[in-house]
Amino acid sequence: YMLLPLLNEGKDSSFSSPPDQRFITMFPSSLENIFQPMDDAVIGLLQPPDSFFTPVIVLFMKAVSFFTVIEFGFALPMFLLLLQSVDCQAITATYTMLVMALLTQIPKRFIWRVRPFAAGRARCLSKIKTSSFPSRAVVGAVVYSLLLLNLIEQEGGCSP
Repeated sequence: YMLLPLLNEGKDSSFSSPPDQRFITMFPSSLENIFQPMDDAVIGLLQPPDSFFTPVIVLFMKAVSFFTVIEFGFALPMFLLLLQSVDCQAITATYTMLVMALLTQIPKRFIWRVRPFAAGRARCLSKIKTSSFPSRAVVGAVVYSLLLLNLIEQEGGCSP
């Protein structure tokens, strides 16, 4: 949704409505009711009342989001191919990132879920409204951790 402000030029880009309703399915309210208590628990943990630590928490969230972006994963196979001795690891990184992209980016494009700060359930701690911490950070952290373990395991031989 990083392009959302560009798609909505001259309109209110409050993230409470999808940019183009022809290709978007609204997230079912029955599922939203299931996820809301879990969301609220995470929001309560990550957004304590204003304190001395609020800027530290915001910095931590931005750092985790930065290091778990999907774009890093797409550069990894090219880097591994340049090393010329780790082709199997490059292939593993390529299909891992392809699966991650398909499972995360495609549904994100076609299923619209109102973000908690747009629904009034969370405070907006940052001016960057395209961040979706912790969801992207959680998926990226899990995928990158498993990929790293797999690449280390493949160090001795090729078995993707």
